[in-house]
Amino acid sequence: MKGIQRFINFVVIIIIAANVDCRSEGEAERNVLAVRTAEKLLRDLKTRQGDIRPKLLENMMLLQTKSKSNMERALQSFMEIATENVSNTFTPIES
Repeated sequence: MKGIQRFINFVVIIIIAANVDCRSEGEAERNVLAVRTAEKLLRDLKTRQGDIRPKLLENMMLLQTKSKSNMERALQSFMEIATENVSNTFTPIES
């Protein structure tokens, strides 16, 4: 399971690194590239049933696009996750 956690941490680093002020064209392009890279990595991620971390990361990527429709999709998904996991025990990501 440590391998999966390292992989998830890597995706988080990519997403955070992409979180730049996209005022210049070059920064916007890097942001798009980082989001695409994170998406590709997440598609390859194999997790156990019920693990919400990939969905959380996918929503973080949607927010990163700074598109209103993607942000609304991410918010809806976050709300669904919260509703589904109210009664479940949430295991935080280990550092």
